[in-house]
Amino acid sequence: MGPGDDERSRIRHQGGYDPFGARRARVLDPGRATRRGDQSLESTVYLSDRILVEGTPSSRGVLDFQRFAEDLGISAQPDPRNERPPTEDGADARMWVTPLVLTPLREAVVVDAWRLLQAYRDQIARQPAESPEDPAGKVAWYQPVIVALDHLMAATISGQTMTYGGTMTYGGTMTYGGTMTYGGTMTYGGGARLQYAVPGLGGRTPVAEPLFAPARTRDRSDRPIVAILDTGLGVHPWLTDDVEVVDGEVGDEPEDTGVIHDPFQGPLDDFSGHGTFIAGLIRQTCPDAHIVMVKTMDADGFVNESTMINALLRLAREHREGDRRLDGVSMSFGYYHEEPGDADTDALLLRPIRDLAENGVLLVASVGNDATSRPMYPAAFAPGLNNLVSVGARNPNGTVALFSNCGPWVEVYWTGAQVLSTLPPSFNGSAEPTARVAESSDSPERETLDIDDFTSGFALWSGTSFAAPAFLGRCLQWNLDHPGEDRAAAVKHVISKSRR
Repeated sequence: MGPGDDERSRIRHQGGYDPFGARRARVLDPGRATRRGDQSLESTVYLSDRILVEGTPSSRGVLDFQRFAEDLGISAQPDPRNERPPTEDGADARMWVTPLVLTPLREAVVVDAWRLLQAYRDQIARQPAESPEDPAGKVAWYQPVIVALDHLMAATISGQTMTYGGTMTYGGTMTYGGTMTYGGTMTYGGGARLQYAVPGLGGRTPVAEPLFAPARTRDRSDRPIVAILDTGLGVHPWLTDDVEVVDGEVGDEPEDTGVIHDPFQGPLDDFSGHGTFIAGLIRQTCPDAHIVMVKTMDADGFVNESTMINALLRLAREHREGDRRLDGVSMSFGYYHEEPGDADTDALLLRPIRDLAENGVLLVASVGNDATSRPMYPAAFAPGLNNLVSVGARNPNGTVALFSNCGPWVEVYWTGAQVLSTLPPSFNGSAEPTARVAESSDSPERETLDIDDFTSGFALWSGTSFAAPAFLGRCLQWNLDHPGEDRAAAVKHVISKSRR
């Protein structure tokens, strides 16, 4: 277990699971947050007891930051789960990021990553550009490095909002009964876009198997290799050949039973099956692809930014050194940055993404489901980076989905509402059909739809989470069909087929 894992487990199994409490996450309130001068702020969600520092654990900048924090009564120790670079020099060391775990060194010290970050920035701004001559060592001078919040990133399915840091849960304890009417002008949760999260209107809904398994070519040597950073991969008949699961920092297994956070009542967690669903979309759109699932995300749909940075750094290094060559990376998660316009300069997440993109890997990122033009990262890095594509969602009829984020930073919209794909047939939560009629002499037993019984192995689901991998699969399939063409040609062709 890593720091906080025992606390997360305790909160998880007490019932009423709170993903923010489990991670000690906080919402940055622009109206109350500590500011420096006329600094412009927007809301974000971050881990209060973790912070990201540019460099390896033994680099001068990281050691200096630890000394700075200690002077304020805070211990800042490298997370033991953080992967270490193979060497202290070279490309890896230059792009490396060290997550530090913050704990108080004495009583009455408030540990808050945002306050510590602002204090560090203030110190760096006030100190001289060069270390002053001070033989006695009485002047505290720190090697300036990039220090950033460890944001809480969210999977991008419809029904979850990261703008204010909350989640909306449909299923499990929700009751549909008797006189309830669907359709017309009815809205759910205060906004029409949230109806996409209701089973039957876009939320995770069981369906019968309507298709044959995608046809795959035997003994193919040019299979594109696609990495998916997500909740993992469940057992499914479509996902047996050319699949690989890489363990990340996920303690539990969201793709086994689908029930993690409330094992006593037994409803399926909101995001269980997310990774299997995405893998099924890659299988449908590029059947010959080799899928590498990197387990990074919990069943609550949240993941620490540092976890994703770690996973991407490892993929970038393996690709560059030839240990695992990649053709594509699917990223169905994101966060909103707290300082408008500054994400490109201080977002440490950008470094491994840029390294992969510049080494020929095609990356896609979902743009979010909050019906806002506010940039969500990493998708919002796309306009300034070749081989990274930001993907929004369309409805089945080709119109842009109401929930999809939009704006000039969104490069393409692809079908992402009521999408059909795979879920583990082992998923069968505790929710029951709302009505059941007993067997009679002239009729078999009948019942309404069981909204969390996925023993069919297939489901409908909505979100930009699903538009992005479907778009990626189409691009990689086009490259297979047109050998010799580059990634840019594939992206340009597939975008041209997108209905506008």
